Amino acid sequence: MPGTGLLLNNTMGLFDPHPGHALSVASGKRMTSSMAPTIVSRDGRPVLALGLPGGSRIFPSVFQAVLNIVDHEMSLQEAVEAPRAWTQGQELEVERAVPGRIRAELEHRGHTVVPVPRVGGGMCAIAWAPDGTLTGASCWRADGTAIGLGGGHARPGVRA
Repeated sequence: MPGTGLLLNNTMGLFDPHPGHALSVASGKRMTSSMAPTIVSRDGRPVLALGLPGGSRIFPSVFQAVLNIVDHEMSLQEAVEAPRAWTQGQELEVERAVPGRIRAELEHRGHTVVPVPRVGGGMCAIAWAPDGTLTGASCWRADGTAIGLGGGHARPGVRA
């Protein structure tokens, strides 16, 4: 709203309502944006790009997918489809695909576990292989589809 200093959207909910914290509401502060299109690079070249809709659930969903690829060596498709978890400090939402033994262990550690059909939206991703080959993936949480188009240069001299 011009002249008011107000931004009209619902992401004020991402502020911490308790005073004195890093994300507490205060004059002149900006709220966190949940937009997080992510490009992972190695030696200055992209190796992975991914994103999804999902509001405040975007950050942990992206993190979990990257973690699954880097640390758990999942394929791109496995990583975007892997079960997810999310919390803002109260209940711990876990997708129903998370095995019961894992949910039981989380409860044993003091978490209030709430099984949910899905966390976040449908993730789409692209991976670049060292030889330039692209791999695409999209998950079951939405109706996305990985599609590749190719055929070489449109005309001679397009690329140096």
